[in-house]
Amino acid sequence: MANRAELLRVLQQRLDQFAATQDAAPLLEQAVLDQANELAQSLHDGAATDLEAMQLLGELHWYRYLNLPYGQDQMDLQAFVRICNSLCLAGVLPDSLVPFLDGPMAPYLTALRQWVLDPADKNLPTMTPQLWRYIADATPADHPDRVLALCGLGVALLIRNERMGEVGDLDEAVEVVRQALRAAPADHPYRLVTMVNLSTTLLRRFERMGSLSDLDDAIETGRQAVRTTSADQLELAAALGQLATALQARFKRTGDVGDLDEAVEVGRQTVRAMPADHPHRATALSDLGSALRHRFERLGAVGDLHEAVDVGRQATRVVHPHQDHFGRSRHQNNLGIAVRTRFERLGAVGDLDEAVEVGREAVRAMPADHPEHV
Repeated sequence: MANRAELLRVLQQRLDQFAATQDAAPLLEQAVLDQANELAQSLHDGAATDLEAMQLLGELHWYRYLNLPYGQDQMDLQAFVRICNSLCLAGVLPDSLVPFLDGPMAPYLTALRQWVLDPADKNLPTMTPQLWRYIADATPADHPDRVLALCGLGVALLIRNERMGEVGDLDEAVEVVRQALRAAPADHPYRLVTMVNLSTTLLRRFERMGSLSDLDDAIETGRQAVRTTSADQLELAAALGQLATALQARFKRTGDVGDLDEAVEVGRQTVRAMPADHPHRATALSDLGSALRHRFERLGAVGDLHEAVDVGRQATRVVHPHQDHFGRSRHQNNLGIAVRTRFERLGAVGDLDEAVEVGREAVRAMPADHPEHV
């Protein structure tokens, strides 16, 4: 095993050679990757931040990412981001690495947009709030990507809040996404995505802190998002789904049937806006069924109950590879409640039989270690 000094010398020679010739072939050799991994392992074994070595590795992985074919480049991109994350956490990201952050933003911003539209997506790259701050600060105020960089910071803060429970992260997330929306003019390509992000963030803070003003703002922002013209069905479905969720939350808090009526109508629009293979079609159907059942319980219209059962059945028939066991169990549970409610109202034994069977399926689908598996 080569020592640190030798690894630094050899890898720096490769970088110098590339700088002089612009021929990336020497950087792409397997031996270079092996030496980089060996140096990285030595960093993991040490306690202190080795700024010189990490800067060199950051530049090396960046240039490899830039010159490898698509599909073979992701390992180096992830390594570059991990190094930047570590340096940001240590507060020592060198100025020489900051310009590189503008290059790899594109795939991360694409993934970020997908997360905003689909918060259950597990493919969002792990980037710390500190790194997103560097990216946002390094992006000119009039650059179109600054909007998503600020949204990225907001998402990172939300994720950290979920993991660590720091309320200050929620407050900062709301503020930076508001900044993003102010930076997005009416014709900005990411304005709708930013509004969905802000509505989601406000709803999360309401769920944590209970402030009705946050919920009101989440709904108003959601309405604005829905009114924003977009040819992208995924964006429209995300905006509608987020608004329906916020409306149901306010109905549960205030009991205002007007919110429930709007939630039903928006829920129907959400389902219509989603293609058959949309990863959240089952959730949209199940949530619509829940809203319809709640309205039946308040107003007594049997048509709502029949529709709740119908869309609930559709939700349980949707099969999507991204749907987890808890999601399937939740949809089956919603259907079970609807058919049991219809049995109690109309007395059809077939509904009672279905409620029992669906309940059993819900229990089987629920992971044994899940807190709701009781």
